Amino acid sequence: MELPSSDLLNLFMKLLPGFLAAAAFHALTPYPKRDVFERVVAALIFTLFAQLIVAAIRSICTWIGTSGFSVGAWSVEADLGWGAAAGLTMGVAWAHVVNNGLTHRFLRKLGTTKKTSLPTQWFSAFAQRERYIILQFRDGRRLMGWPLEWPDEPESGHFLLERPGWVLDDGTKAAMHQIEVFLVSAKDVEAVEFLRFKDDPTLVDNHAEIESAKASLAQTRKESASGEQGNAESPDRAAGHESAGVSPATAS
Repeated sequence: MELPSSDLLNLFMKLLPGFLAAAAFHALTPYPKRDVFERVVAALIFTLFAQLIVAAIRSICTWIGTSGFSVGAWSVEADLGWGAAAGLTMGVAWAHVVNNGLTHRFLRKLGTTKKTSLPTQWFSAFAQRERYIILQFRDGRRLMGWPLEWPDEPESGHFLLERPGWVLDDGTKAAMHQIEVFLVSAKDVEAVEFLRFKDDPTLVDNHAEIESAKASLAQTRKESASGEQGNAESPDRAAGHESAGVSPATAS
């Protein structure tokens, strides 16, 4: 059954505050947009609260008018304007609550939930840890930098790194001073390392152990690279060793 155009317009006007609130919320948060049914349900919920706010404002204005100060009668335009303002304000306010995890933080203290307000662990890791990162590429390279922006999902989008530098096999950083920012496709990244700050107690108290671990890790990477290079030798070269009477295993 199709609704008359006038009824459809009236329905849209009534749901407008909810749609504005939902649009503001999704524009300011990393949450993906849902299907049509869930969007309508969210708009209805936002509309309910917006109507309560408008009703409270109308009552306050009516009380002020009966007290002797009046700016005019409450009209349909006033109802629509206050509803739109309430919807936008509600959407922005709820986005602030979700982005800062205020509700879930309080509920975690009560033991009600263990979840966060952010949509994925990927986004939660970046939102809760503002620090240098190292991007591990699929080909083994490692790039260090300060993340100015990062993708909402690990399979799409780009990283925008400030003060970039390649991390060498011995753990040192080869800074690229001539580059201001480095744009990296998320599809090329296999893993992300979040570094500790230099004054972190874990680094200060275990400095010797950390340096030893770095040396062991660098040696492991060096041996792994040597092994891969050795496996890449052609069969003709190995045959040449054997024809000279020296096996590849004992050749110097």
